[in-house]
Amino acid sequence: MTKDRLQDSISWCLVLVFLSCSMLLVVSPAFAGTLGFNPSSPTVELGQSVMVDVVVSELGSETIGSFDLNVQFNPSELQLNEVIFGLGLGDPALLEAMTHFQAFPLSPIAEIINFSEISFLDEFSLSSLQGEFVSVATLSFQGVSVGMDTLRFMDLGASEVPPSGIPLQVTAGSGETLSLTSRGIANVTTTLVPDPNTFSLMLLGLVGLLLRRQWLLSFRARRDAGAVLH
Repeated sequence: MTKDRLQDSISWCLVLVFLSCSMLLVVSPAFAGTLGFNPSSPTVELGQSVMVDVVVSELGSETIGSFDLNVQFNPSELQLNEVIFGLGLGDPALLEAMTHFQAFPLSPIAEIINFSEISFLDEFSLSSLQGEFVSVATLSFQGVSVGMDTLRFMDLGASEVPPSGIPLQVTAGSGETLSLTSRGIANVTTTLVPDPNTFSLMLLGLVGLLLRRQWLLSFRARRDAGAVLH
């Protein structure tokens, strides 16, 4: 191989390496974050409400510019009241962001909440509203039957059942798609409301225990006093 051909080969290799690196930069996600739930309580009484925050964490220096998420729950155990969007992407009332949500029943024991938001703010404004984690929305549920329901994130981008074509996606303020390395779940248990009669019996039992303790202390004191006199 001549010197000129060797130089040409090296040049072509460098070009190919450069192109490969450029492609990797184009398709690589901006960061690896996590999705999770933060329930206000792991249990809810029958007929009462529980709030569940949806949190994107491990953001680092990145910001969230938009998201499109799906959460599955069991409507026979939890009933969706509303979706409350946070202010981390701006205030929709001030036209800083646009929000949307809807629910899709899949079966008697499976329902999907699809909720999304897009911010109209720049990255600097978003960074002033966000930290290393952002509570993007709060899901409000009501316990409708006794049992435990597991909330989980769903990706319906390639689903054959309605609502198909709804991918789970989070994008940065720069517009790049953010990679999600893990998706948490949340278990919410609905319990029966304690019967007032049960409270009364517990209170009477507690009073009885206290009276018995006082009687035993008094009896021991009298016995010890009699032993000293003899």
